[in-house]
Amino acid sequence: MSTEVSAAKPGLSALLRSLTGARSNTPRRSLGLTVTQAKVQAAMEGLRTHSDPSAYAELMELALRSIPKLASTWNTRKLAVTGQIPYVVASGNDALDKACGEFLRSVEVRQTFSPLLLAVYLGLAAVELVWEEEVPGQLRKLARTVPVAPRNLTFDAGGRTPLLLPAEQGGDLSALEPFKFAVHVPEHSFGHVYEAGLAFQLLPIAFTSPAVVSMLLGLIERFGEPIRVGSMPDPETSRLTPDEEEQLARVLLEALQSLGSDAYGLLPAGAKIELIEASSSNSTGALHQALLRYADEIIATVILGASLTSGTASTGSSTNALGEVHNEVRQEYTRADKEALALTVKRDILTPFVRLNFGADAPVPDVYFQAETSKDVQATVDNLAKLLPFGLRVSQSEVREMLGLREPAGDEELLESTAAAGDIGLPAFSSRAPTLTAGASTKRVALSAEEQDEIDAIVGELDERELDKQLFNAIKGAKSLAEMQLALVRFTKAAGEAVPGFTEQVAAACACCSAAGSAGVNLGGK
Repeated sequence: MSTEVSAAKPGLSALLRSLTGARSNTPRRSLGLTVTQAKVQAAMEGLRTHSDPSAYAELMELALRSIPKLASTWNTRKLAVTGQIPYVVASGNDALDKACGEFLRSVEVRQTFSPLLLAVYLGLAAVELVWEEEVPGQLRKLARTVPVAPRNLTFDAGGRTPLLLPAEQGGDLSALEPFKFAVHVPEHSFGHVYEAGLAFQLLPIAFTSPAVVSMLLGLIERFGEPIRVGSMPDPETSRLTPDEEEQLARVLLEALQSLGSDAYGLLPAGAKIELIEASSSNSTGALHQALLRYADEIIATVILGASLTSGTASTGSSTNALGEVHNEVRQEYTRADKEALALTVKRDILTPFVRLNFGADAPVPDVYFQAETSKDVQATVDNLAKLLPFGLRVSQSEVREMLGLREPAGDEELLESTAAAGDIGLPAFSSRAPTLTAGASTKRVALSAEEQDEIDAIVGELDERELDKQLFNAIKGAKSLAEMQLALVRFTKAAGEAVPGFTEQVAAACACCSAAGSAGVNLGGK
């Protein structure tokens, strides 16, 4: 392993001086929580003319934080990816592959997945990488990461290349340097890069929900309580002076205003209050609720590909089968998100790690994410048990993570299998012999000369009497069939350590005998 900067990349020293710090992410400006139609139009105009695309991105980021349905639906899509574990494809260098796998599963790297996936929503997202100081003899890893706020990004004249706005007014724009920034662009299309994001499709409907909720609250305030009407005494019969009438009107108005929250009132003699029930064709808010449901379904359809997977279907005719179809569509979205993110992680995060620690000529392994966790774990374990004897190579760490088991510490007590066949890889003998099919051969199966010579050589190295004595001592204390099987396994292991190849030959002989016995073949002669 090489930790020298010059071996990693020529001329990298100047760049590495900036890899251990991060710029301030202080907002340059804020749109505030009040979003008006004028702000939406101004943001769209800034995106269309490429004059101020950051205002559009900040507006849609605000929508993601302030609209509950949009936030929850986006989290559903995002967590389907960030909850998966990244792996590397073996490159042939075991030490490098192990280091890369551990690096990708570190907290610092996995913390970049969520902000990078914001690119699916916005069209582009960036994360600043802060690397550890170089220490001889140790791998250089990420110390921390800082998401780059959309407000701090702008673009070139073509709207394709992101540029970092200066931290202070009057500064120069700067490019997002490799090794220092990870930039995720899942969709490449014509036009501005932000136009490829889901937010561009949601802009006409994104702020409908807050506006409708505001109108619905006004509707409740208007029609939820009866109209309060106060009556003044007749001036011709009340004989009140103008000052007394004015004072009475003031008291009556205060009583009407406080009656909305108070259950009592004090009125002068002759004054009265009437409560009139209001009626309207939309007094129940049915139109507003229908508009809210429509907005929710549009959000779910754009982000998840269907609405039944987020509980927003309002037709009443949804079925479990249709819901499963919609769920399969969502899984296709998840698969595409993982593939795009894996490419970015390899290019912008794993490649710098390999170059900084293993040099410029070291291969960079491909990255992939864990498969869907909805698989049948029992079926997978059963298939592994069947395929491992045939030479299938499987990563122990991947199987442990699938089963939810961690790597045991060196001083921990370990569970050991008591199954005889399982300990040394012997084939499990079936309790039922299969029925011979028509035409099955019953001829004697003979060993080849080479196989016979190997067995003779192994047997020749063993003292028959001593072997019988050791075998008898190994099994004489067994009180059950299971204990005898375990004793035989231990004896076979000990003999295998003393004589190389013994265990393999015994396993092969057992397999041959099992197959011959099941087929009714005579191996012993007459």
